[in-house]
Amino acid sequence: MKMIGKLLIVDDQAIFRQGIAKMIGEHELGWQVAGEAENGREAVEQIAALQPHLILTDIRMPHMDGLELAEYVHRHHKETAVIILTGYEDFKYAQAALKFGAIDFLLKPCNEQTLIEVLGRAYEHFREGMLRAQRQAADRRALEEHVVRSLLLGLPCDDRLAQRAGAAYAGKELVLLRVESYFPPGKAYRRADLGLLQFALFNMITELAECPPYHGRLVSVRHDRFALFTELVEEEPARGLEQRIAEACRTYLGLAVTAHRCGPAGEPEGWSGLYRGAEEQRAVPAAEPPAPRLPAANVTRIREMQTELETRLVLGQMAQVKEQIEAMLGRLPSMPPEDARIETLSFVMALGRTVSRLFGGEEARFDVAVPIESLPALADTGAIVAFAQERAERFLAQFAAWQEDKNRNLVTKTMAYVEEHYMESCSLAEVAEKLHMSGTYFSKVFKRETGDTFTNYVTKVRMEKAKLLLSNTDMKIFEVAAAVGYDDPNYFTNVFRTTQKISPTEFRKRHR
Repeated sequence: MKMIGKLLIVDDQAIFRQGIAKMIGEHELGWQVAGEAENGREAVEQIAALQPHLILTDIRMPHMDGLELAEYVHRHHKETAVIILTGYEDFKYAQAALKFGAIDFLLKPCNEQTLIEVLGRAYEHFREGMLRAQRQAADRRALEEHVVRSLLLGLPCDDRLAQRAGAAYAGKELVLLRVESYFPPGKAYRRADLGLLQFALFNMITELAECPPYHGRLVSVRHDRFALFTELVEEEPARGLEQRIAEACRTYLGLAVTAHRCGPAGEPEGWSGLYRGAEEQRAVPAAEPPAPRLPAANVTRIREMQTELETRLVLGQMAQVKEQIEAMLGRLPSMPPEDARIETLSFVMALGRTVSRLFGGEEARFDVAVPIESLPALADTGAIVAFAQERAERFLAQFAAWQEDKNRNLVTKTMAYVEEHYMESCSLAEVAEKLHMSGTYFSKVFKRETGDTFTNYVTKVRMEKAKLLLSNTDMKIFEVAAAVGYDDPNYFTNVFRTTQKISPTEFRKRHR
């Protein structure tokens, strides 16, 4: 999940909206313009569909002004932040928006630097809110896992929490996963490594099980027992998930994991019976003492690191990426060795997931065998820091190589995309998202590689397609316009006349 915020601009002056959007597009601010509206009423109609994280709104507008819009957002979309655009004469009036949660003001006319500073503050507000939400979700998840574990083991549990868990897991199937041994032949794992192994295993299975159609939830029951709740799916896909889990654990950790399907979970009071029944069928006692249970915060650290890395990389903020890595490395020396190992493993797994999402390839997501085998042998935090540093340098080198290759292939991929989608919106933001780039960075690379802007290139493609249709079909001008991506035939005619120095009608006469 990348932390790129969606922005809705609301102002009754089109030229001002376009100017703001242009300034935002020219800077790496973490915001993507998701839409524009002429007044508050039009904005209200768009909010549900766009779900913007930030609304930048003028104060004086017809039909519904900025203050009324701020009040509406405060009442119905509290998660959306608002910045008020106002002139000096309206500033006191605009301050009333503070009671409706406005986070900042922008005085008109505003210069570029002021806009950058205000949107920069707004982005930090948005980013901190997203991270806070992730941590709160992790806390709720930790409590939920404790309740589910208690219900599976038949331990006392608060009735209200049990009912809440029952609602969350209603309609799911229960699968019991078992690690046959944490000390398989051919692996030099030690008893002290159980914490690292359990941590890696939990995250690996979670990553696989969360995908649709399974939407799985994993709970650690004992050191070698995991309860997996998944959506009820056909037998073949269900078996497929179990096989993927077994194969990933065997390939990347060398561990044998077997699955026993217990059937529909049903009501919470029956979970302990399902669990006992599965255990009795297997009748295999645990041979190893339980590893220390890892705090849920450690699991969340991977996603936090991954989110930060992906966001900075997509925005092209390499300096901030390096600062993030240096900050993580700087924390390690003050940690006890065991905590430093877990933090380093979280870091390595976050790097792997980032590589997988941005560069492609599932293997990078689960490439933890080397850290698992190497980290326990590192006796002090100095050696752990050196190991983490080497991994970070490898990641940065891999990113640099990927970026160079991506820039070479960007033009080819872009042209292919435009060829397939020129009849649709085919916007710069849309293509940049497909290529995992910010709009600004994509625009710069495309212009550098082709000598032309992306917008001009799309227009050229559309005009060539239009000329083919005009020359070879009897389609009406408005039909040709729609076929090449223009909703407004008058606008199409103007663009055609400007670029081709002739009207569509005259072109058709000359080339039929």
